[in-house]
Amino acid sequence: MPAMRKIAITTPNVLAKLRLIDRESAKPYNFVLSPVHIFEGPTLIAPFCEDRSRWIGLENGLEYISVENGKRFRICKPDEEELLIWTPEFVWARQSNTRLQYLFSTQLRDLDQVFREYFQHPEFKSLAPDGAPCASNTRGLLRRRPIEATLRFRLIGKEIDRHVQDDVNVLSDIRPPEYQEGGSSSGVLDPISIRKLQSQPIRRLMRITRSGQHTIERALRGERIQMRTLSKLMVFAKTLKDGFPR
Repeated sequence: MPAMRKIAITTPNVLAKLRLIDRESAKPYNFVLSPVHIFEGPTLIAPFCEDRSRWIGLENGLEYISVENGKRFRICKPDEEELLIWTPEFVWARQSNTRLQYLFSTQLRDLDQVFREYFQHPEFKSLAPDGAPCASNTRGLLRRRPIEATLRFRLIGKEIDRHVQDDVNVLSDIRPPEYQEGGSSSGVLDPISIRKLQSQPIRRLMRITRSGQHTIERALRGERIQMRTLSKLMVFAKTLKDGFPR
């Protein structure tokens, strides 16, 4: 049985992408099914279905849609793979851009693989009883793993990586923002952009960003400002060269 992810459509950009494929079936907060590839492959989704017998199969199986290019796929059962290889329809489908293409079930992760990987997954947050790193065969009472900060701390916002709970990491390229010093993700302008923007009148920057004078002054001093205002200043700074508009 293939391992399926139950994904909720929670972001507007993913909803817009899915509506380009099928506007009627893509609605906010709907659930979709998505199989997991063993290696690499298209990101496939299908309408949510509790009947596991329909997850795979050439005749009565679900029809999956590739988020990347809108191509439609069917997943064949293990006993259908050998038969499918020798059919002219399958050979023709692989060599041409047809409406329906096929995937082998052996290309996808199944529940047996998920269980085995979970059973053999080492506990990285703890140490073995002898103080060595944990391995898949470690047994006994685990020890606390000491943590030593060797690099500068990096501030991470409230956003967390929910992995497969929603569509952020599965169906789009958006990742939870990480804020660090000296970059646009920290809410602070970089020195080059500050030097360019200092040559412009503050009222002009206020008009472009629709922000107040104090916000612009904080940005030019290298202090933290809102990301929306920062993005507008960064875009405008890219149009400047040596302090003058291009």
